[in-house]
Amino acid sequence: MIDFRTKEEDLISEYSALKPLLISWGEFVDKTILQILSDNGFDLSRLQIYPKHRIKTDNSLIRRAFYRDIESSSDPLRKIEDKLGTRLVVTTLDDVMKIREIITEHDVFWKSRESRGVDKHLSKPKEFDYQSLHLNLTPNNSVIGFEKKPKSERERYICELQVRTLLQHAFAQVAHDTIYKGVFGSDSQLVRILSRGAALMEVTDEHFCQAYKIMEREKTYEKNYVKQLITLSKERLDFEFQAKQVDTVLTDELFQIFDAKNIDIAEVERTIITNKDLIINTLNKIDSYMKTQPVLLFVIHLIFSNAYKIKNSWHLEEDILKDLFFKLGFSYLR
Repeated sequence: MIDFRTKEEDLISEYSALKPLLISWGEFVDKTILQILSDNGFDLSRLQIYPKHRIKTDNSLIRRAFYRDIESSSDPLRKIEDKLGTRLVVTTLDDVMKIREIITEHDVFWKSRESRGVDKHLSKPKEFDYQSLHLNLTPNNSVIGFEKKPKSERERYICELQVRTLLQHAFAQVAHDTIYKGVFGSDSQLVRILSRGAALMEVTDEHFCQAYKIMEREKTYEKNYVKQLITLSKERLDFEFQAKQVDTVLTDELFQIFDAKNIDIAEVERTIITNKDLIINTLNKIDSYMKTQPVLLFVIHLIFSNAYKIKNSWHLEEDILKDLFFKLGFSYLR
């Protein structure tokens, strides 16, 4: 009969033999996830924290295998599915759902299985559950190093992918990584406070989703408006703006100040048609940054339609507006 210390040492020895390929698999997952997301239309700028794999320490593995409330197993290295892990932190719950769809539907290099998802909550309140996504990625035989390994062997190399929102990540740092794993898990008052915090966090995440949807609609409207301004300029004035030069910050600010949603593009077109020669002459005289921006036509329309309002609402550099008034033949007296 072997002593228990020997059993622990044997496990660590076996784990050490897995580490080189575990690390290689983790590096592959980090790189491949980004490529797959990008190839399938996910905007990587929405990633708040990029994937960076990590493997369990020896001591953590021993605790997980022998000193945690889990089912005993003759093969703990297969039973413990979070030996290797990586994490994506995104902006909203909608991003989490998009990533789940992409990762699970594109399994060229792995077999994915959801171990804990946005629709599944744990029953133990002390675990301060929140709507994060956990996917277990088992390498396929197509991955270098795993070509000849049977499924039972490949399952020892599972990579646990966590996908969290930024709020979930912040909450996990306090509630799960610090308290659940720390010395305060038995404090019932703290457990209740954090459980309420988890509920509030989920509501806030949902509100963020709604806010981003509104902003996305606004951006889509503005993009279409700018495209129409570029088309009008080319067709009606024979003057061509370059879409790649559009200053979205300046355009957004002017659209917000003068509420572009309530100014139909047809009104701008009528102004251009009615005052075509004057506007062409003005565009040829302008020699400033504004000459490169399609929103200039929007501003010119406002000068024609309501000069008093634009003078009183304008809060950019005043000389820009004065110059436009002068070149269009308008008085700038307030």
